[in-house]
Amino acid sequence: THTLTISLNTGWTWMSTNVELESMHPTKFFLGVAVEGDYIKSQTQFSQHYGDFGFYGTLRKLSTAGMYKIKCQNANTFGITGTPVQLPMQVTLTTGWNYVGCPYLQPERLKTGLPDMTFNQDDMIKSQTIFSNYYTGFGWFGNLKF
Repeated sequence: THTLTISLNTGWTWMSTNVELESMHPTKFFLGVAVEGDYIKSQTQFSQHYGDFGFYGTLRKLSTAGMYKIKCQNANTFGITGTPVQLPMQVTLTTGWNYVGCPYLQPERLKTGLPDMTFNQDDMIKSQTIFSNYYTGFGWFGNLKF
């Protein structure tokens, strides 16, 4: 097992998980942390927290392959203990923005974390606070380190 420590800001936080729990429903995942009005969204789905009821919406299961934006009423840091993601992990990228999670147990450089594929001029990868752009003939440039 592995314990993932997650720090949530007041307001929006981008997050992913690298551990699998028995139940990946947002209510179970954020048990004891989420409060009424908290909101989580994936690239295509969302759920909102309704007090004693928990999260309700189209987002019913978190995935280790996905990235999520969660809007919290209160800042909080908590630990989730589960089974680490099996690596390597398959991720499908489409044209446009992709919400991709980070499956690694330790921070990794871009060359390790990105899929082995051909990147195009002006492709971008970003976290909540930093980014890098791809330039043909040069490679990645920005404050996310390759």
